[in-house]
Amino acid sequence: MLTERLRELEREHIVSRVVMSGPPVRVQYSLTERGIELEPIIRALGEWAEVHVSAPAEDARGKRRVARAR
Repeated sequence: MLTERLRELEREHIVSRVVMSGPPVRVQYSLTERGIELEPIIRALGEWAEVHVSAPAEDARGKRRVARAR
């Protein structure tokens, strides 16, 4: 699932992907210029969520419930 999301972000030129050889083979992702431009938007969304979305609560079985807008 994570790999799928990273590949999608790569296709949209939000991140770049570099494969590093050697045992073990590693992959490094970094933000592109386009990805860096998203930072203020993502930060603003986080600030909005802090004000308008409550933290997930636990039900009687101790499982988290989905947070709902106030």
